[in-house]
Amino acid sequence: MASPPLPKVELRELGNTGLKLSCVGFGASPLGNVFGPVSDDEAIGSVREAFRRGINFFDTSPYYGGTLSEKVLGKSLKALSVPRSEYIVATKCGRYADGFDFSADRVTKSIDESLERLLLDYVDILQCHDIEFGSLDQAACRAAAVYCKEREEYFKVEENVAAAVELATIGKDEKTLAEVEAILKLVKNQTWRSGIQQS
Repeated sequence: MASPPLPKVELRELGNTGLKLSCVGFGASPLGNVFGPVSDDEAIGSVREAFRRGINFFDTSPYYGGTLSEKVLGKSLKALSVPRSEYIVATKCGRYADGFDFSADRVTKSIDESLERLLLDYVDILQCHDIEFGSLDQAACRAAAVYCKEREEYFKVEENVAAAVELATIGKDEKTLAEVEAILKLVKNQTWRSGIQQS
């Protein structure tokens, strides 16, 4: 007797982006051997099982495993053999194996590098990775948003472009910036459960 089908994970709208993400996402840092070795077969099987259970949101970063997570996730998603519109991919920029760099040039280059590793034409979500540990003076997020928009890809950047233009036009809110830095001061240089030293 066949077992009953598994219930699908609930999908939720992400703000007004039009994206519907599973309420549980697949964090792909382990695919970069961050916590121990993961074979290609195990990675593909894990991604396939997550997708079968209704998980459509996959998150990675070039930092995880020194780009290995993006490469393995890309290969695993391709092995699903489903239309690209069936899953949502988020990656990050600004944090790399050799440190932090939120400069416009590095972030712009990072987008193309991530797409190549992920074997994708676009990512749905681009996040600044641990920006609180980088320099708050770098204006990379504006440059990244403009770059994505110029490529006419499927990036959801309208609000980011508007915020970046506002920042460039009006300037930094020094009071708010000081408040954010005071909050972040509490977590800088902490050792997290992963054993990765934040600096």
